[in-house]
Amino acid sequence: MRPWRITGPRAEAEFRPFPVRAASTSLLVVSNDTHQCFGGFTGRARADDGSWVDVDGLTGWAQEARNRW
Repeated sequence: MRPWRITGPRAEAEFRPFPVRAASTSLLVVSNDTHQCFGGFTGRARADDGSWVDVDGLTGWAQEARNRW
């Protein structure tokens, strides 16, 4: 739940997560395990034309999902 630092040639940002949403289902052959972390971004990202765009206040998410069908 600590802030994540995102850096690279196209990003200089920080992601501050909100609480994680977790859901799982297991029905013998079918199963699902999902963890989603929503949060807010601050910083900047590089556009396709090479200019920098502010991402302050942008809300987004990261997730990990494992599905078996």
